[in-house]
Amino acid sequence: MSKIEPFERVLDGLQLSSKEWERLAGDVLSGKMSDYQIAALLGSLRTRGLEPSTLQAFVETILRHTTPSQDVTLSVADCCGTGGDGAGLINVSTATAFVAATLGVVVGKHGSTGVSSRCGSSDVLRALGVTTAHTISDAQQRLQRHQLAFLHAPDFHPILASVAPIRRALRVKTIFNAIGPLVNPLRPVYQLVGVYRSELIKPVAEVLQAQGVQRALVVHGAGLDELNPVKANEACLVIDGKLEMCTIRPKDVGCRVSSLESLSGADANTNAQILTSILQGKGTAAQKAMVGLNAGALLWVAGRSNNLKEGIRAAMDVLETDMAFQKLSRIQEDCQKEAVQ
Repeated sequence: MSKIEPFERVLDGLQLSSKEWERLAGDVLSGKMSDYQIAALLGSLRTRGLEPSTLQAFVETILRHTTPSQDVTLSVADCCGTGGDGAGLINVSTATAFVAATLGVVVGKHGSTGVSSRCGSSDVLRALGVTTAHTISDAQQRLQRHQLAFLHAPDFHPILASVAPIRRALRVKTIFNAIGPLVNPLRPVYQLVGVYRSELIKPVAEVLQAQGVQRALVVHGAGLDELNPVKANEACLVIDGKLEMCTIRPKDVGCRVSSLESLSGADANTNAQILTSILQGKGTAAQKAMVGLNAGALLWVAGRSNNLKEGIRAAMDVLETDMAFQKLSRIQEDCQKEAVQ
């Protein structure tokens, strides 16, 4: 009797060993499988759910092929959602990065163009006139100058090029949404990760735990891949190598609004205008609450505040001013200078 290949075992709903997942991940990302096979696999994984061993196999395969591979000399934080929640909100994590960096967090934000959403972080940054770092060295220079650097994922993960057309054609969330926040080439030691389904909280947290992050918070905000200032949020804190499941209620941390009105996003240019207004201190109550809650969480995770409530207060204070907009303006000026050199 011939041995059943890992690909067929997945389609049959059978369990795979860690080594089998590693082999399958390698086959997917090395071009050994056809587009039809990859699409079938992605559909099957979407149906059966993602286990830590599955995520870990793909993450390790991608990181082995990440370029370039210079050492990172700074302790970096990241705030990245998986996308795929279907809410069509403004670019919350990008705004969060600006606010947190304004308050001293060194943020290396990893992102891409929209695949399962209309406007990804790279899309809105392009509309803002902010270029992304092309190498680790470039990113570190920006981090030292601005405490903030943006990395366009495809520039660092060429191995993912083979699956990009399939993801665009499918236009649905896949395992690669969950993987995105886990393969930042800056290897952040602090992470705020939003996931599109609550079932992903623990698997993602376990991968971060295995990666040895110092502190991380994996959240699902009542249907959003961000912390939600209206409803209770499910979360898992990764700290000192341990996992702590928790619930974050907006009313308990002083950051609650009645609805998510004015948080709907659109195309990149519209989202860029909204983000600029928020950073200028002109955001609506809902916009400030949303960004303040998430920025406060990143401040707490990165050790810049003693607790979540304190972090939120600091972030909300910034959102009443144009301090974060000043940081955006300085980055825009540097990007313009680079463009003419």
